[in-house]
Amino acid sequence: MKKNRLSGKPLHDTWIVLLIGVTVFGVITSRGLVISFGCIGMIVAFISLVWDKVCLQNLTYYRKLSTKRAFVGEKIDINLSVENKKPLPLPKVFISDELPSGLKLQKSQPLFEINHQIIDNRFFIRKSFSLGWYQKIFWNYSVICTKRGIYNLGPANIEVHEPLGFLQSKTKHHAKDSIVIYPKLIAIEKLESHSNRPLGESIKGMKLLNDYSRPYSVRDYEIGDPVKTIDWKSTAKTTKLKVKTYEPSISDIFIIAVATETTSPHWAAHSPQKLERVVSTAASVAWLAFKRKLQLGILTNDLPLPKNNPLIVSPSKDKHNIDFALKALAGIKAYSVEPLEDRLMKCSRNIPKGCTLSIITSHLSKNLMLTAHHLSSTGYNVIVINTGDEYKDQIPKRINLYQINDFLDSNYSEAI
Repeated sequence: MKKNRLSGKPLHDTWIVLLIGVTVFGVITSRGLVISFGCIGMIVAFISLVWDKVCLQNLTYYRKLSTKRAFVGEKIDINLSVENKKPLPLPKVFISDELPSGLKLQKSQPLFEINHQIIDNRFFIRKSFSLGWYQKIFWNYSVICTKRGIYNLGPANIEVHEPLGFLQSKTKHHAKDSIVIYPKLIAIEKLESHSNRPLGESIKGMKLLNDYSRPYSVRDYEIGDPVKTIDWKSTAKTTKLKVKTYEPSISDIFIIAVATETTSPHWAAHSPQKLERVVSTAASVAWLAFKRKLQLGILTNDLPLPKNNPLIVSPSKDKHNIDFALKALAGIKAYSVEPLEDRLMKCSRNIPKGCTLSIITSHLSKNLMLTAHHLSSTGYNVIVINTGDEYKDQIPKRINLYQINDFLDSNYSEAI
């Protein structure tokens, strides 16, 4: 590739060639005024060229966020700063920073211009200013989180003009700040008083084996009771064979299965409103399970089935597991690889027996209900939460069904 010895800007380079020609013409014709004009023009062009070559050197751009995680409706404060670390002033500087679609500037921000690219629906905040030598300036603005998702703030485009306006240098600040906007949380506790069986009771899990470290009471011996459970002291006092009873251990694993399809068939067009209700309900139930100190796991059908682990969030006692769960829910897409009932059957081998399985859907089909009934009969405590139209077919036994469409109609607007 041939190296460009001038500015690389055709118009500027053309002027330099013309000024050189004017100077040569003045020398040939012995005209001092023409020579002076040509020399002054070349000096100005040279200064402009040098300024353009060094203007972006030691120019730094910083972006600092008050938080990188927030719920829908919350505010994030953003601090921008630009520093010129050289003895060269910059009279014209323009910065354009991309603003994700899930964020909206709070009220009017007169310091910034908002540019909207209609083609790809992208928003940019733009600011023009000047910088002295070794000067650093700051701006602050606030954004409101309007839509759940995982977004990147940036990159920022920086454009610097030299004083005469002939040349412009551009660069890109590639550093991005990731922002996670969690789904809305619904006051799901209100559902406790609107149901025959409070949701809190349903998420406790299934009773498993006796926990021999937690004695409960004493009863008469029955044929088949283990010898190690005999209470010899009570037997001696009553002259009847007595055995100890124990509190059963309860599984504290809680799996939330989120159905991303909002209609049938699963690949048909999705309803964004219905999907948001499902995701917000799932996030609210996850938060409730976290407060009950359960091991939380998440399963969805918006992505191809992973080979190693079908759960996008594995159950864990880690205190940060709720962050992983809410982030996974924030990133759910309006797409269904397969019906949730098919995904559940494929993944059932990887879900521990005895755990609580909460199925949340806006399109409760008969096939999904049959799958839920099958899982409940094979050792799972199954909860079905329907955020869509009321399910009118027969409800199988051992299925805890919560139909909360009316509840969401009156409470979804009260989301945090």
